[in-house]
Amino acid sequence: MRDKLAAARAGAVSLLALLLAACSSPGRAPATAPSGASPAPPAAPAATAAVPAATPTALAAMPFRVAGSGISGNLMGPWAAYEGGYFAEQGLAVDGVPDIASSTTAIQTLLARDVDVVNIVPNAAIEASLKGAADMVMIANLPPGAGWWIYGTPDLHSLTDARGKQVGANQVGSSSYYAVTYAFRQVGMEPGRDYNVLTIGNQPALLAALEQGEVQVGPFSSPSTLRARRAGFVQLADLTDMPYNANGPVVRRDALDDPTSHEGFVRYLKATVQAIARLRQDPPWAQQVLEKYLKIQDPDVLAEVYKDYLPKRVPLVVPEGLTPVLESIATRDPSARDADIRRFYDNSIVDELQRSGFIDAQYR
Repeated sequence: MRDKLAAARAGAVSLLALLLAACSSPGRAPATAPSGASPAPPAAPAATAAVPAATPTALAAMPFRVAGSGISGNLMGPWAAYEGGYFAEQGLAVDGVPDIASSTTAIQTLLARDVDVVNIVPNAAIEASLKGAADMVMIANLPPGAGWWIYGTPDLHSLTDARGKQVGANQVGSSSYYAVTYAFRQVGMEPGRDYNVLTIGNQPALLAALEQGEVQVGPFSSPSTLRARRAGFVQLADLTDMPYNANGPVVRRDALDDPTSHEGFVRYLKATVQAIARLRQDPPWAQQVLEKYLKIQDPDVLAEVYKDYLPKRVPLVVPEGLTPVLESIATRDPSARDADIRRFYDNSIVDELQRSGFIDAQYR
């Protein structure tokens, strides 16, 4: 048996020697680059060659589940991170960005650990956390502003003209309901006293309600803003500067604090930052991404969405934007009055990406 093993080893060594000699043979033709490709740069001299730095593509693939809630330009960031291959580059095995239509269902899915990240306005997560569910935190906020505009019938010229009118919105606790009540509160008007709020539903339903005269005012996000203008309705308020966190990744606090799963969120936000840089520097590609997910080919609509939702270069959560959310929730849940806003967000990863120069490096 030992003689047979020795013979086998000797044969393997001989075969290896032959293969090495063939690879280093002077007569071997050099490999050529594919047609149209740039020639490879010459190799560095052996004395000065450095060990190549590890690249994100060398990271072990980590299964990671991402979802969004609602089809709008607010999801531009995660869509771009997936379509641009940035999740994969950061070593995350992400299988698309499915839509969970209801914010309530999206939060339940996160609580059940069926997803790792859900991209959503944080209101529903805050309310669920206050009711005793596991704490959920927002770790980034991508859109540049609130993303809401109030439109009304042509006979109205300001929000105060809507006194006594019917105002459409989504259900209590939704971002559109919050946008309406915030806008009217700025001019001293309260729901139930100065105007009535009717629960209408999504943006197409709201536009139809305006056209049919069921309501006279409603909040619109892009690109429904363009459709509202085309239908003859007028803008009564621009809530772009409203302190608000319009959309971003929300995660379970216990998962964020777990060293094992924390790495996944770091990779996720690195991919997000890379996607944001591509969106900001490559508008034609950005509009291709929007066209695919919004299923819209109208260039004017796509341009409006791109303009209104182009993510911030540094996607930090806006802490002051959480205070009015808690004030709104307090009308239904008194515990929100004494809640500390730091319980509901964590900017630590984005802060570190900014301090380390990772974000700036994407624009060089």
